Amino acid sequence: VTSLYSREKSIHNQRETVRNALEKKYIFFTLGCLCFSAGLGIEFPGIYLYGNLGFLDFLILPLFLLIIRNQEKFSSVSFFPLAIGVVAFFSFSYHVLVSNYYTVGFDGLGVVLRWVYYALVTSVFAIYIKTYDQVIYCIRLLWLGGMALICYAWINWYGSPQWFVGLPVLSWIQNLNANTLGYYFSLMVPMSIFLLMSRSISRPIMLIAFALLYFSILMTLSKSAVLISSGLLVISFIRNRRAILISLIPMGSVLYLYGDLFIVRWNVSEASNAERLHLIESGVTMASENPLIGVGPKGFSHYFDYLKTSDAHNTYVNIIAEFGFFALILFTLMFVYLMISLFRKKPFIENTLFVLFFTSILALLLNGFVTGLSYSDKIPWILIGLLMACVNSSRNNKQKKLDQRPI
Repeated sequence: VTSLYSREKSIHNQRETVRNALEKKYIFFTLGCLCFSAGLGIEFPGIYLYGNLGFLDFLILPLFLLIIRNQEKFSSVSFFPLAIGVVAFFSFSYHVLVSNYYTVGFDGLGVVLRWVYYALVTSVFAIYIKTYDQVIYCIRLLWLGGMALICYAWINWYGSPQWFVGLPVLSWIQNLNANTLGYYFSLMVPMSIFLLMSRSISRPIMLIAFALLYFSILMTLSKSAVLISSGLLVISFIRNRRAILISLIPMGSVLYLYGDLFIVRWNVSEASNAERLHLIESGVTMASENPLIGVGPKGFSHYFDYLKTSDAHNTYVNIIAEFGFFALILFTLMFVYLMISLFRKKPFIENTLFVLFFTSILALLLNGFVTGLSYSDKIPWILIGLLMACVNSSRNNKQKKLDQRPI
């Protein structure tokens, strides 16, 4: 009887080991797919369900079931997107019942589901990413997706070349315009610096990638992307004068050679700047007239007949206009919470990770003034989940981290 019981227990343990191994493979396959598709910036495979969630995004649902079965605790930061989703749902319900202008249909409900998805993404990454190598795995796939987007942008340009003052210009790719490309490329700067400092990709390859990345940023002619990426580069290497010097020399050379290009670009963008200011003013008017719950998800372009765009090209104005002041307060408090958590755990987090997350949060906040992607894109929520994973792991680290060797 004892022998039979031992054999059954051994078989049970083997099955449990196999099941855990398969679960782990599925988890990291799913996280890798999410990271690569987010870095690519194009909803893959291009078939949209509610809230522009493609079929690939729904691979995360089995992970949600695993979290429930294993009784894992959801990440504390997930409270913020979930709470905003609740506000968005009340706003959607109210305007569907009361407001005559609100004719967005299921698109509004899709926005609510999107906020729930953001909460789930942050928790999944915060729970299942436990080691430095796993962070590198996710960042590398985000970065590879971004590099694939750069290559796709140039291939698309070759098929339909556009020029500005004699130089190639990256513009529309499917639903991505030049400013959107600038947003994705600027977020690649912290990731590239992290991969370079952590030596997870060989230095010659990274230098070539840096050159291609910065040339692509310049050729989007996005003023915000150029300024943000340049500032991130300096901040990342602020303690390494040699790295700053190496970085500033090529950047200064480009500005010297193509300075006239940026002056012309700045002058011709006066109409665009005036239009952006008009959108912001319209959004503030919506918020003042609907301060508690906004004009409803996707309601920005429906509230005023004269608006022909779907958003204000500004994260903070979008949130306050469509969801109200409570949602903006929650969104702001989330980033305050992230920064406090990051700085409190700084002694126990690798320097490369601290630089990555600090500059990434800074990039998201700055991009928020020129685009709505700082909350409607997937990359911010993946980075937030990775940040919380590092914060959670550092709680078990009793030893002060060693200084990271210089690049």
